[in-house]
Amino acid sequence: MSPLSPRKLDPYSHERLQSLFLLVFESVRQGQRAIASEAHGRFMVAFDSHMGQEEEVLFPVYVDAGATPGEVEARAREVEDLRRQHGQLRALAGEIAVRLREGQADIDLLTRFELDWARHDDAEASGFHAWCDASGR
Repeated sequence: MSPLSPRKLDPYSHERLQSLFLLVFESVRQGQRAIASEAHGRFMVAFDSHMGQEEEVLFPVYVDAGATPGEVEARAREVEDLRRQHGQLRALAGEIAVRLREGQADIDLLTRFELDWARHDDAEASGFHAWCDASGR
């Protein structure tokens, strides 16, 4: 396992993040706002840690690992888009937190986050995640 392996850097796997988010979703669906708010707080710590590891450690290594100047440039553009998506996801997660505090969180907002997050994972899958898997990171 590489010293930059996400498993070493970040204990918050995609599966762990998804299970935390499911707890938020189900708690809102069942009207358990206090549980949803507490679970969302835990989710945000994990989500921020996960994205921070990607942004601060893995993205720069991924870009620099390009074999040619053209590949480095293409990866830099890909990472720029992934960082933009991270910002959008963080903003939407923040909106969920505000609505939870106000007692106004709803399934539609959570579903929107879940769909945006799935699209982001798809965007990472072909380039960045494939590289992580192939390089043992």
